[in-house]
Amino acid sequence: AGGGVYLRSLWLARAGNRIVARLKQRLYGSLLQQESAFLDQQTTGDLLSRLTADAQLVQAAVTTQAVSGMRGVVMSIGSASMLLYTSPTLAAVSVCTLPPIFILSQQVGRRLKKQQEAVQELQGAATSLAEQSLSTITTVKHFVGEAYETNNYRTAIAKAHGKAVETAHMQAQLEGASHVAANAAVLCVLGYGGNMVLEGTISAGELAGF
Repeated sequence: AGGGVYLRSLWLARAGNRIVARLKQRLYGSLLQQESAFLDQQTTGDLLSRLTADAQLVQAAVTTQAVSGMRGVVMSIGSASMLLYTSPTLAAVSVCTLPPIFILSQQVGRRLKKQQEAVQELQGAATSLAEQSLSTITTVKHFVGEAYETNNYRTAIAKAHGKAVETAHMQAQLEGASHVAANAAVLCVLGYGGNMVLEGTISAGELAGF
């Protein structure tokens, strides 16, 4: 078991690093081939943020999260098959509780995507400020602008942090609502299954197994 975990972690790490390395190379080459008008509209910090931070997020998405997603799909298919075998009626009741959760996740997910894009833009703006100050550090020191530049960077970071906390708050609300909805679905199944036990349609053991 330990050897299997070691190999899995090693292969995922190697695959993730290889994918990110190729992604960064292609992204950098694509940036250099863009029109000057496009590059003039972008800040250096935002482009650097896309080239570094976003690439690392892709690594997690295509390795650990992808494996977790595949495991979840396999377990869901197996669980659904067992539920249908145990009691098709209760399985149908369980399925009927899923659409509201999916709709809520879809709506909030769109808002989260916009919020996360705003966070990346603010972080890119902060990186751009730091890059400009450090690239002209001689001029900054000549005009004694260390405090001014530090305050500008502190303000930019504070804006990015505030937006990130707002995004985390929205994500936490989604997770909490999903948890409550899942528990409500379990209660619905238990309530309906209890009536079926009283009617003699299924046994108490079958309901417990379900």
